[in-house]
Amino acid sequence: RLLLRFLEMVWLYKPMYMIMEEVPAVAKNHLMEFLSKACEDHSYHVHFDKKVVTGLFGCPQTRDRLIVIAALKAVPLPPFPTPITNNMNNNELEISQAFAKSERCYPMPMRPPPQPAADTPLPASEALLVTVSVLSPDLKKTPKKTSPGDPTLLRPLVLGDCLASDLPREAVEVDSKRSVQELEGVTVSYAGKPSTPYIAYLRQGMTAGSEVKNHVVLKLGESDTMRMS
Repeated sequence: RLLLRFLEMVWLYKPMYMIMEEVPAVAKNHLMEFLSKACEDHSYHVHFDKKVVTGLFGCPQTRDRLIVIAALKAVPLPPFPTPITNNMNNNELEISQAFAKSERCYPMPMRPPPQPAADTPLPASEALLVTVSVLSPDLKKTPKKTSPGDPTLLRPLVLGDCLASDLPREAVEVDSKRSVQELEGVTVSYAGKPSTPYIAYLRQGMTAGSEVKNHVVLKLGESDTMRMS
């Protein structure tokens, strides 16, 4: 039903392009065939991917999504984007170790260090970038080797890349009884420069001291305060 309501809006407003995302489970029981036929009947050409790994496109998550892209037949159909980050499976161990062993908010660069020539042995400190040891609790299993991923792509983004030092120094506590308009009008300012490349991307065009909205904390109710005491 939600899909039908969405399509009704598309047919009503006739946008030049349309993009839809949903959980992959939606693409079953001939639903995609129905969607394709409906788009064709309304002068749209369409293509879709039932399993887009969002983490491959600079998003700090590992969820799979159904992505549908359509365009009026009078204009070219946009292609699906090309991945810009490696799969988390290739870099999970070294990323986890980097964040666990460092107190810095940005302990690992987005691009791996240059690799030496093929006939040059790797230093022991860099061997972890290409060899991941997976040991059982009894430490008797042989280490496994996994692919380091495509060296031309960035490393996967993780939660630490988007949370580290991103919040203002002091949150503004407000009462939940205030109206939505009042809450949206509350502004705070960042204390410093972006601490990671991802945060810099989110804060494009902003400098230290720039005011932002919606960084507010709702005041705890009496029951919440009692639980914390």
